Order: sequence, then C-alpha cells, then structure tokens
Amino acid sequence: MIPSKFIVLEKLPLNSNGKIDRKLLPAPNFATAVEIDHIDVSPLTSLEEQLLSIFARSFHHECRNPNMSFAALGGTSLDVIRAVALIRQELYSGFEFQCLVSNPSVRELARILQPLVVAPEETTLVSMSPSLADNHNRPCPSLFIEAIGILVLMYQWFYPIWWAFQSSHCLVVFIVPIIHLLLYIVFQRLLFGLGEQLYQKDTLYSWRYYRWWFLERLWSINNAYWLQHLVGTPFYNLYLRWCGARISRHAHIYTTRIDTPWLLEVGDFTVINSETMLSSMSYQDQTYELHSIVVGSHCSIDTRCMLYNGVNVSDHVHIKAMSAVTGYVAAVNDYKSPKSNSLSYGHIIYQLICLACLILIHSCLLRVTYYVYQYCLTFYFPLSVSLAVGYLFWMITSLLVTIVLLKFVVGHVLRRKCSLNSYYYLHKIWLRQLIITSFHQAFQLLPTYERLFLLLLRWLGGQADDDVKVAEVVPILRFPSNLLRIERSVTIFSRVMLAPFEMIDEVDCYFDYISLGPNSNLGNGCTLMPATQLPSNTMIGNLTRVIRETNNSSGDGVWLGIPAQRMPFILPEKVSPVNDLTFHDFTPIYSFVQICLNFLISHCLLITLYVSMPLFFTIIVHLILYCLFYRVLFIRGWFSGATASSRVVLFIQTTFSIIMSRFSIFITPFLSRSQYLVFLFRLLGARIGYDVVLPDIDCLSEPHLTTIGNYVRLASDAHIQCHTFEQRLLKLAPVTVHDSSVLESFSIVLPGSILHGQNHLLPFTLVMKNDQIPFNTTWSV
Repeated sequence: MIPSKFIVLEKLPLNSNGKIDRKLLPAPNFATAVEIDHIDVSPLTSLEEQLLSIFARSFHHECRNPNMSFAALGGTSLDVIRAVALIRQELYSGFEFQCLVSNPSVRELARILQPLVVAPEETTLVSMSPSLADNHNRPCPSLFIEAIGILVLMYQWFYPIWWAFQSSHCLVVFIVPIIHLLLYIVFQRLLFGLGEQLYQKDTLYSWRYYRWWFLERLWSINNAYWLQHLVGTPFYNLYLRWCGARISRHAHIYTTRIDTPWLLEVGDFTVINSETMLSSMSYQDQTYELHSIVVGSHCSIDTRCMLYNGVNVSDHVHIKAMSAVTGYVAAVNDYKSPKSNSLSYGHIIYQLICLACLILIHSCLLRVTYYVYQYCLTFYFPLSVSLAVGYLFWMITSLLVTIVLLKFVVGHVLRRKCSLNSYYYLHKIWLRQLIITSFHQAFQLLPTYERLFLLLLRWLGGQADDDVKVAEVVPILRFPSNLLRIERSVTIFSRVMLAPFEMIDEVDCYFDYISLGPNSNLGNGCTLMPATQLPSNTMIGNLTRVIRETNNSSGDGVWLGIPAQRMPFILPEKVSPVNDLTFHDFTPIYSFVQICLNFLISHCLLITLYVSMPLFFTIIVHLILYCLFYRVLFIRGWFSGATASSRVVLFIQTTFSIIMSRFSIFITPFLSRSQYLVFLFRLLGARIGYDVVLPDIDCLSEPHLTTIGNYVRLASDAHIQCHTFEQRLLKLAPVTVHDSSVLESFSIVLPGSILHGQNHLLPFTLVMKNDQIPFNTTWSV
C-alpha cells in the first residue's frame, strides 16, 4: 500500500525516553493531496456541503475536495462507522454501510443520496414510539406454567442420573440417555394428540405456545446433548421419524439444532451439515407461528446455514455456508448428479463398531473412576472430596484418551476430495467429530488464551507459533490439525468455526489447508472454509464467511460480509496494551496444575453445598453466589488493575469462574425462553422491560451494560455484545434495544449501538459498533 501523503522532516521529535513522540509529529494536510485527474471546479451543492461537514467530523480532517475518498483521508474502520451513524442521523435514516464503501468520496456519495433526501418531510416517521393503545389486551406470560415446566424439566433430567448414581452397577449409567430420548417421544404424544394440527399461528403465551416451549426445551436439554453422538447415522434419521419428522432413509443430517422436528421433511440423498439451524418458530409482536421446513432430494446444505420462516427447497439445490434461507428455493440449473451418497451395510456396521468402542472406553473410564472414588472413601475423605477427586480423575483421563485417539486412531488428513459415503470420510471426519463430541467436557481443563493448547495442537500435527490466543478449544480441534497453520500473534475469538470440509455437491466434499498469517484476528461467529489463506495483519469481522475465492495476497486488510469483502479501512497502528488477553506468563505445566486445583476446590465446595441442603434451597444459594461473583468479577472489578497478575488473585478468579460456569451449564438451560431467565439477568444488573423473550444465558455478554425495552424477542444464537477487543485491549460500551424489536438467529449487536424500537434484524445481521438503527426498520446482512 502506498501512502497518500509524504512529509519530510529534518529530524524526528523524541520524548524523554528517547522514543519518537507521535504527538509532536505535524498533521498531514490532506487538502493539498489532490490528483490532477480529480480536479473539479464545479460548485458544491448543499448536500455536498453537509457531507463534507460529516467527513470532517468523522475523519478528523478538514478537506474541501469532494473527490477525495475517506481512505485518502486516513479513515479507520471506527471513523467509517461514525460517518455512517452521522449520515443516518442527519441525512437519511435508511443509509446502508455498503453504500459508503462503494461510494467513498463526497461527490459520489451525494450523487447516490440526492434522490433519497430531496423531500425529507415526506419520509418523516409517523411516530417515534410504538403505540401502546392496546397494551391492556396483550397476552401476558404465565409465571405459574413456566415454573411447573421448569420443575418437570429438572426432575426428568436429574432423576435418571441420580438413580444411576445410586445403583451398584456402573453400566446402568448407559441407560440414562435411552430414558432421556424416550421421554421426548412420550411427552410429545401426551402434549399433542395425533390428530391435532401441529403448526399454525397462535397467540403468544397461549396453552399451545407453552406446549411447544416445553418440547423445545426438552429437545435442547435432552436430545441435543445425546443425539450429537448419532448425527450422520441411519439411527439419527430413525429417531427423527419417531418424533414425527419425514426423513428419507438415505438422508445425511449432521445437525441437532431443530426446534420443531415434526415439521421437518428431508428427501433422499440430501446432506444437511453441522451447526445448520432448522427453525420453524417465528416471533411476532403478540403472536407466534410455526412453519414447515421441506428440503427436497439430492440437496446439499453447507455448514452454519439458517432455514427459517417457512422453507421449501426443491431438488438438486446447493446452499453455501452461512446462508439464510426462507420461502421457496428453486434449483439454479437442471443438472442432476448420477452419484449416490447412501451408506452401505458395511458403512453402517463400521459406525456401529465405532459407537460400541466408545461405549466400551467410557465403561472402562467409569469403572476406574469408581475405584478411585471408593479408594478415597477408604481413607475417610469426605463425600464431597471423594466425588470431586473422582470427577477430576475422569476429566484428566478423558482428555488423555481423546488426544491419543485423535493422534493414533484418526491420524492425519490428506488434502484431497472424497465422497460422504467413503470409509475415508467416516474415519477421518465423522469419527473425529464423534470422539471430540463424546469427550468435549474434558477440554474444560485446557485454560483459554494459554500456551498449553498450542503444545497439544503441535503434538497433533498442527503448526502454531507462539503468542497465539484461542478463546474456545473444541471448534479448533474439530478441524484436522495437520491441515492448520497458525502464525504468531493470531487471536481467535468465540464461536469461530474452521469448517473441516466444504461440500461440492450432495456427494463429494474436499479437504484443504487453512493458514492464518501473523497478527490476524478472527471475530466472533466467523466461518473459515477450507483453502483459506489469510495474509499478515488481516482482521476478519464478526459473522464473516471466508472462502477460497476471497483470499488476498496483500495484508493489512479488514474483511466483512457473507461472503467476505475487503473493506477500505486502515487498521489502527498496533499497540502494546497493558491489560490484554495475556493473563500471566506461567509455564504450561503450572497452568494445567493450577486449573486442576481450581476444579478440585470449586467442585468440593459445590458438592458440599448440594449434599448439605435440600435441592431447592441449594439452587437458591448457588444463584446468590452466581450473582455475587458476577458483581465482584465484572461490575465492581475488585480483581482488576495492577494486581491482576498475582497468582493468588488469578487462582480466586478462576475458582469463581468455574462455580459460575457450573450454574450456567446445569441450571440456566432450564430457564431459557422463560421470564425467570429475565429475572436472573435483572439480578445481574440488566435493565430489561416487560414481556421479553431471551434464548439463553449467553445472549447477553455483559448484562449490567444492557438495556432492553418491552416486548423484545431474541431468537436462538442472537447476541448482544457490550465488549470488543481492539488490539487485544478490552473496551466496554452499553447497548440499548428499545421496545418491540426482534433479533433473529445469528444476529449480533456490538457495543455502543442503539436500536430505536420496532426493529427487525434478520439472520446474520451485524449491527456495527456505535451504530444507531432507526425506528420501525428491518435490516439484513
């Protein structure tokens, strides 16, 4: 990249430490940086004058040249976001982010905006607040029905586990998943008669709605957990048919994210890849509606897609990763593949053998863990200590077994193309996902943003340099390690997906390398497809899909969108933050021993708590501890500052975090989509209005910085995020969502944003930092 302006100095100003004092450097005069081809003596219009004023305030440079792009003015990504917000406030409320990127100069932008702002009085909104005339007739949530449902959900989940624990035979524990899976079918038959219409539009919080809510919670708590081990097998298809779905025998379904399985229909030889969401439920202001999802034969739906609001996909359709699909989808061409992806009896037997071997491994681990537990009791250890030691032993041995299986059984994956019904795919990809899914809880022993995971990744065949920060371990391990190259100073944030393969059609897929250059950043929710090669200093924004075609040889770029497009942003100069993601500089062995001690102490405390009091009072005490620790760690910030590097402080922080995570994992799923989850967020400091539906505990990253109005609906995997890491430096800002807004799945609202009410964010919509969404508008990717 060539700078647009050069300034020659006799010498560089230095500070007292002998370093360059940037504050004393003269500011460049961009007004003189005009190319001959861009000279324009035509007078400025009133709109251009307004845009020049906005550019001056946003990019901090007074320039009267209407042909100069904001990139030539030295604009950064934050400056562009500020400019978009000002244009929406002062000129046109429906202004799109992409419009500024495509028209970077004042004159080009004025030409686009002129017909939109000629009569602003005609586009003035009728009202800036939703009408509340009919509020007294609105449906109200029933706290009594939700409380009964939560109690039944908790009882049906914990009682079989407690019964298996009390049994004298360790193998009884394998009956628990069978009981949980059968309970969904039983409750479905009890709550919905065979002749009853199962999909229609109805009033929110009606008896029919609460029946769907209970079954959706039952699926998420019971089925989604256990069925992960059966995805991609005929046994999963068989179970879906028992739940009322119309699934063909030769369909390949790798997702458990289904909210209404009895409205699902999938044709023969169709592939639905992992993390694809099949959502039949859609929220309106006072009503809800259930829609059918029909996918034809010989279709391929790639990873992390969203099918919602009524879908009918014809035969021979290929849907790319991170696509939002609604309505009717026709085939692009008349090509019909003569291939078949059906599994032979040999393939099915292979899958059965793999499942049986995993059950045998779990049986051996549980038996040895039981002996460790009994051995602790012989030394008169308290019950809580014995159980905590047994649990820690199972975690450590499961972690060791997992990495051994990945290293010596699954092995390396070649860069090649193969079919979904080949033994190579089943052994290298399907078995890898099965092993990681079966032992995924063991990876909680690997601390985030630490070097221990890098050592494990290198041992598995991956290339990872130092100073690499990874927020979540499991999504990285799902990708073949030997095909992954991560260079120095790379940061990978939450919900990042490295797709193990990409679908070519409904039969074939291919594997390829993924390479992350130095100083690259992967934002929340982004997806990298095989053959991605990121150059140095590349920033991948949130909800961005990077594919082979978007690779770029030059670095220092920002990529956003689906598919990724290069933004004309100038990345801020890399700084050396004081309070970044590097919590300490301890050795990997010390970090592992410390996290094991944290697990042991925190679980001793929790088990002592749960065995000393009745369950109801124990949950209340755990809730109080959860709220107290949240305020100590995040609101008060008692452990932040200069003492954050102390080993004692770090140990206390980690112990508190583990106790909080146990509450999030074991208690909050039962509260999802109920008003009791809203009450919990209010205890954490969130300002939430009346009649709000929230999907889970992770939808608000910082509740104490979040304000939500009345009648707001968040779908699954919608996130309101009040923090960013800029150059690994944590920054916080509040977020406000006003009344009657709906956030669909896979939408993210970034810090400082304001939704002014009655907004509808469609799937994969990203609201940028400090953005303001006008009242009564719909936004899409």
